[in-house]
Amino acid sequence: MATLVAVAFLVVCTSASAKPPNGFELRTIVRGLDEPTGFVVAPDGRIYISQKKGIVRVFDHGKLLDFLNLRKQVSEYDERGLDSIALDPAFATNRKIYLLYTADLRPDDPDQLHPGSGTLVSVRVSKANPDVPERGSVRTILTGDTVLGPWHAAAGLAFDAKGHLLVGFGDGSPYYPKDYSKAALWTYDLSVLDGKVLRIDPATGHGVPGNPFFDPAHPNAVRSKVLAYGFRNPFSIHFDRATDRIYIGDVGTDQWEEVDVIPESSIKPGVQLNFGWPCYEGGDQKPVHQPAYALLSQCVTRFYEHETADTSPTVPPDFAYSGHGGAAIIVGPVYRGGAYPKEYDGTLFLADWVRDQLWTLKDGKASNFGSAGGFGNPVNLQVTPRGTIAYLAFSGKTLSEIVYVGGAGSGGTSVLIWFGAGAAGILALIAILSSAMRRSRRRA
Repeated sequence: MATLVAVAFLVVCTSASAKPPNGFELRTIVRGLDEPTGFVVAPDGRIYISQKKGIVRVFDHGKLLDFLNLRKQVSEYDERGLDSIALDPAFATNRKIYLLYTADLRPDDPDQLHPGSGTLVSVRVSKANPDVPERGSVRTILTGDTVLGPWHAAAGLAFDAKGHLLVGFGDGSPYYPKDYSKAALWTYDLSVLDGKVLRIDPATGHGVPGNPFFDPAHPNAVRSKVLAYGFRNPFSIHFDRATDRIYIGDVGTDQWEEVDVIPESSIKPGVQLNFGWPCYEGGDQKPVHQPAYALLSQCVTRFYEHETADTSPTVPPDFAYSGHGGAAIIVGPVYRGGAYPKEYDGTLFLADWVRDQLWTLKDGKASNFGSAGGFGNPVNLQVTPRGTIAYLAFSGKTLSEIVYVGGAGSGGTSVLIWFGAGAAGILALIAILSSAMRRSRRRA
């Protein structure tokens, strides 16, 4: 977010049901969304928002508009859909946005339980009118392997400090592993994309030198693109520029939810970054056997027989918690925005979509960020241009900002309008403030 310019803003207070910690309040930025999944903020203040059904919308100076319709290409059956959106670090010059979704392979019978495929595309924003895409600019960068069930295929997107695109693909396995073990075990197969986090050149879709399995003779081979594997559903990905660490939220079964971390220093040619699924899942200091798969011969011979009392053949999660009763972890950014009290600096913000809660993680300790419930099922968290955290509410159909007000808060939700810092934005802000002052004088 360092490339974003400063913004001016207008706040109008309303009521709220969610309860963040004392001193914080929620301010609603956008209303009227339909199952939103991700958002990005352009340098001019426009907010581009992906929705599960395959629609991308743009919020421009208080107006919510349709930007791009991929409805015919996207399968939104069950867990499928348009899951992620990312802004190119060079957006100011190339105007590119990236979208990751599950492609509908049966357009004659859409959104049904037919084979689907995780697909990554780019689209260029029109230079003349950033509220619409440039005609004919949608381009497919890569297409994943076919998944048979309605389960997680497309997952998270993020850029690292070098401009490489990090792309997550789920393994496509169901909640109940009986008769589906082959699908889960695809995560260990370096010739398929399922259950992986890739690191690619966004211009070509090729793997990049330095990836663990990069082959310069075959940069477009799947193994050349693989950064790490052994994931069930790496639905959320964030890159922390201050530490060069990649944070991955791997949504589990009913056993565990994981925060998996990849330091840049651990990415080396030939060094395998295997996070264990499906033979392992969760655990605190050491991965534990996933009980539904523990008797598979592949797990026993490939991993369990090589364990010691102190080591595991796979990478343990950085943090994990029980998924019993239903859970779906959402990893947000490491906070370094400067708009919250100092104790929040370096804190990883987390959410759980199913449990409808927010919390923070610092020095291995998780803390509730207010009470659970009322947040509208958080599905994506980002740092705003003002240095605050904002999140999308999937069922709440809103984009809301978390603002620190100390003891001066109203305790309510607010409507927030972001404006670009250019002349048009400043003039619009002055006009609105002037109108508000006139109304205030009349009421007085």
